[in-house]
Amino acid sequence: YRHVRFVGSCGSGPTSPHIGRGGADRVERLEVYWPVSDSTQVFTEVPLDRAIEITEGDPELRLIELP
Repeated sequence: YRHVRFVGSCGSGPTSPHIGRGGADRVERLEVYWPVSDSTQVFTEVPLDRAIEITEGDPELRLIELP
């Protein structure tokens, strides 16, 4: 379990958080809280060692190919 707070606005930091997996061999559950809409999305069995994109309200996450 880890809580990551990410706030990005007008060049205040990187456009995406990087979350390390430590010694974990899988991500059972990823919970994303959207403060403006006060909603929470839950994703299960998230792939490791991949970049993903999560869009508020979209029930599916998107895998991103990295160069």
